[in-house]
Amino acid sequence: MDGVGSPPAVPSTRARAVTGLVVCTLFWGATFFLMKTGSAEIAERLPASEQDWAPLLFLAVRFAIAALVFPLAFPRLRHGARGSLRWGVIAGVPFAGGFILQIYGLRDVDPSISALFTSMFVVFTPLLAALILKKRPSAAVALAIGCATVGLWLVTGAERSGIPSLGRGEWLSLLCALVFSFQILATDVGTRRCDPIGMAWHQATFGALACAVPVLLVRPGMFGAVLAALPERDVWLGLSFTAVLATVGSIALMMHFQRFLSPNHAAVIYTLEPVFAGIFSGIFFGETFGAAKLVGGALVIAGNFAAGMRPEAPDEAGGTPPGAASPPSASA
Repeated sequence: MDGVGSPPAVPSTRARAVTGLVVCTLFWGATFFLMKTGSAEIAERLPASEQDWAPLLFLAVRFAIAALVFPLAFPRLRHGARGSLRWGVIAGVPFAGGFILQIYGLRDVDPSISALFTSMFVVFTPLLAALILKKRPSAAVALAIGCATVGLWLVTGAERSGIPSLGRGEWLSLLCALVFSFQILATDVGTRRCDPIGMAWHQATFGALACAVPVLLVRPGMFGAVLAALPERDVWLGLSFTAVLATVGSIALMMHFQRFLSPNHAAVIYTLEPVFAGIFSGIFFGETFGAAKLVGGALVIAGNFAAGMRPEAPDEAGGTPPGAASPPSASA
């Protein structure tokens, strides 16, 4: 992101930056249970044969709202952002694909499990960078893989049988993390060549179209289920929160505050996303946490932390290395 080479931030500015990014991460953590409950409410308004379309309906409306709010939050977009269109579409393909995999995976797993599996993008990204960009992964990545593997082994209940038991939800969430890794690499390249805000706007617009077009081609009337479910708190709150705060709001917070922190500092903060996801899921979704899930989750987060770290110069004030500290949710 922007901010490389900026003057070192004063302590009070750094404190505000930390607070801003923690709030940003909190927004992302809340989206897991909100997407799960919101899409479930929409599904109840559909015939049994069409309920599989509910997650796609939720995402289509979420990103459509976000695409409309972006020009209100960032007035310069009202004059257009054609220079960002190409990269917005390039990154928009894995952006939309990752969220589709994530929300369908959420139907079969608890929100905290989805968040932990999705957070594996932090491990996958440097591995992809090694393959695509010919960048040798560090020893920290090897440590991260080991921690994350053991952690996922525990949260899937494999400590009882010795064999990881991955269901459809876990596999979809893991595939989501891999797809998000491609989005992070595309975003890293694109934001160096165009306006990051414009690129994020085009990603949201592409996401809305990618989710809405299949529904419109099959049976447009299914959008009526969203209107019918809109009075339900899980739906109106889920759509408004994920679109306005977790998508547009998170972009605003990142653009303003991440430049005041080093990549390592930002990476530490971003590991809080699955932590917040678990807290919200426990409070509002009633998810329970046994010892194995807690220890496994801690290992996954530790692995993410290790993968997100990199050596940095003593005078480095901010900026994000490719795939090191920017989670996919930053573009959500």
